[in-house]
Amino acid sequence: MNDLSKALLGMAILPLPLLGSLAALPDVEAPSQGTWVVAGIVAAAGALGAWFLEWTERKVVANRVVIDLKPNQVIVDGVPIDCPFSSMTHFFRSRDALVEAVGIAVNEAMLKQEKFLVARKSALIRIWPGSFQVTDFELEALSEAMTAEFISPAFELMGQPMAPQENRNLPSAPAVNR
Repeated sequence: MNDLSKALLGMAILPLPLLGSLAALPDVEAPSQGTWVVAGIVAAAGALGAWFLEWTERKVVANRVVIDLKPNQVIVDGVPIDCPFSSMTHFFRSRDALVEAVGIAVNEAMLKQEKFLVARKSALIRIWPGSFQVTDFELEALSEAMTAEFISPAFELMGQPMAPQENRNLPSAPAVNR
């Protein structure tokens, strides 16, 4: 359950224990039946809202956009876009180049036509470093950038074995094993 759903559910259910504790006090007039009905309706609406948020997030994660990052190329669901973000020695030459590549990927992913319209999408990011060795710093920066733009992004490091200890370098998104 995501944090927003938990908060919505908690705020919706909060009046019920408060009313119950007021009803238990001996010197305080018990809440009326109308107050209980309103509190119940608020709790039901909050539960319905939390369920809808969870359902929407599950649907978004199930329809992930596939983003392939290759040296100087971003491929979003098979559409290649050339973007000079690699240098002669590094997969990402700078944070600005990384931000530019992520921006291109986000824009292309949002323009992808779907029946289900959402404000943010989920993504499977496959990194194809080629002859480059992707550093932990680059993986961490990429993870931060993609997590800020996509819901529950998943990462795959292709063509280069990803050791189990490297999975902890992407704390906000698990590595996908295929």
